[in-house]
Amino acid sequence: MTFALPAPALLSILQRLQPIPIQPAQKSFSGSLAIQSIDHLHIHDNAISLHGIVKGSNLALQTMIAGQKLKLKLGNLSLPVACDLRLRLDKQKKALFLTPHFTATGNKVRKNDPIAGLLNGLGGKEYPLPLSEIDKLLSRNLARNISLGLQPVLLNMDNNTLTLGLKAGN
Repeated sequence: MTFALPAPALLSILQRLQPIPIQPAQKSFSGSLAIQSIDHLHIHDNAISLHGIVKGSNLALQTMIAGQKLKLKLGNLSLPVACDLRLRLDKQKKALFLTPHFTATGNKVRKNDPIAGLLNGLGGKEYPLPLSEIDKLLSRNLARNISLGLQPVLLNMDNNTLTLGLKAGN
């Protein structure tokens, strides 16, 4: 199966899934974080660029200052962000990986700002993309309780279109 998703279609799908939870990879962060809204999406040069709002609640950051562990409570936040998502297909592992690169929109975030630390802690790291949700969606539409075990075989992002090829695995 090959899916060609123009940017407006991908934006519509993502907007229906909102809020999209974000799981920080670093254990120094606690609380819940989600992409609350996406208002712009563009696909180009093997990247997906989007603008939206990230919301967090009960956020805290553990850090070391002068050899002492401190828990910096950030509380709740709502931050407009711009994000470039780089996708990578590992054909050997038969998996997709995503690397986000976050920047704040509007006023530039200072390097020592806790929110910049939060965004930097999330960005620049590669995350596996579980295909189980796509698998569940397709199996619900084809037949109940049948797992297709989808594996990615093609990935292209250009001309404002995401093309993803998937095949049923063993």
